[in-house]
Amino acid sequence: MADLDPMKNLRLCHALVAPMGTVFIALVLYSGCSSSDSMPGPRTNDAGDDPILIPPPGGRDLDASMDADSGPDTTKMTSFITTTLERDATGHGFSDVRTVSWAHASRMAHTFCTSRGFASGHPTGFEDLDRALVPVVCFPNDSYVFDANQQQLKDTQCPIDPNAPTDINTIRWALGGCLAFRLCIDRGYVSGAFTGHPSSSSGSYQVVCLKETAAKSYQAAASEVSQDPDGFTNADTVEWWLATKKAAALCKARGHSLQSGYFNGEHNATSLSLACYL
Repeated sequence: MADLDPMKNLRLCHALVAPMGTVFIALVLYSGCSSSDSMPGPRTNDAGDDPILIPPPGGRDLDASMDADSGPDTTKMTSFITTTLERDATGHGFSDVRTVSWAHASRMAHTFCTSRGFASGHPTGFEDLDRALVPVVCFPNDSYVFDANQQQLKDTQCPIDPNAPTDINTIRWALGGCLAFRLCIDRGYVSGAFTGHPSSSSGSYQVVCLKETAAKSYQAAASEVSQDPDGFTNADTVEWWLATKKAAALCKARGHSLQSGYFNGEHNATSLSLACYL
């Protein structure tokens, strides 16, 4: 019988030392610690859910993304598998991606990544409940982070209520994606996302925009998005983590070595906008 453990071939590659001298262990996803390693496979967790696919290594050699002395290369997209301890240390911890909002998960990823020198980060939607591990992708440190106020959110012409303040903690992920995507596109970037954090100004929220060296956008046909596994037909009702897992599969199918991404939130009856990490 085949080994179904997706984490078996991941190695403990580096220990990151956080402020105040507390040591947190980070597992880094990359193209394998050994040439004999096989790709991770599906795993059914103890909750009896469908098999969970942890994205395979990021397609980069260890030397390209990590330095034994200085830590991860913060100029590149880098994947980590976070532990419960690391997520709790951000102040936005959780044990199951299915139980938190996209904004909460984004806050965790952003805080985790910025504490390691990256501009921000994004949850992948995957998890291993047996080991309480949740992968995140950290964005290059030259990504553009800014505060978007309520008027700027309205100016995107995404379908928000023009007569009430927008709260990213209560809107659906697709609407949040639409807002961030249009804000970043208008500023000359490929895509973007909310960090999940409010800014110091009341009613404003942090947005991170990605350069063309960090991500590439596609139009994914609705017929492709609806295919199993993790297929869906309505971006306005599907859960964020399921949609993000599907985005990862579509990015893999498009040949991206860092096999992860997200839907931008822009969608119509025939297609959805997709951002894949480079």
